Amino acid sequence: MSARAPGATDALMLFHHLNESLRRSMLPATGLWSFNEAILCAGQATADNLVPHVSQIDYMVRTDSVAQADIVSAVMDNNAEAAAKAAFCRWRKTWVAKSRGGLANHALARATYRNLESIGAPVWEGEAIRVAREIQANLGLAPLERPFASDTERLIHPEECERQLREMMPASSV
Repeated sequence: MSARAPGATDALMLFHHLNESLRRSMLPATGLWSFNEAILCAGQATADNLVPHVSQIDYMVRTDSVAQADIVSAVMDNNAEAAAKAAFCRWRKTWVAKSRGGLANHALARATYRNLESIGAPVWEGEAIRVAREIQANLGLAPLERPFASDTERLIHPEECERQLREMMPASSV
């Protein structure tokens, strides 16, 4: 007896459903982690009586640490294996890009900062303020005299900016 398979669309939907169902149990509900997906192809069969043989979904994962990313990846690998097995398919993971959290590029940030220093911080006036106030009014807000945050009109040294940003980020719990 043989299943009418492989069913790539079925495998993709099972994989997606497993990831969504297990999202809350992958990592603690603290920190700044998330994943999002984009289905790139599914259901491209050549006839209405043929099951598709290829489907593709991309996941974008953000975590507080490499250890957390490894946990999410392990759960998703397990889900992919289960979905592929259920739909009589094979699966393959391809890394498009990896980056490591907390590794600031100070050399590039300093070079950018030097360029900004040479031209100065942005100054919001005239048309920019008019458009910002119009947006506020369209949102039902009372337009502010200065609709842009004052910090957007001053330069902050890259290391100081990073220090301030990290103060707002919760410590990883994993």
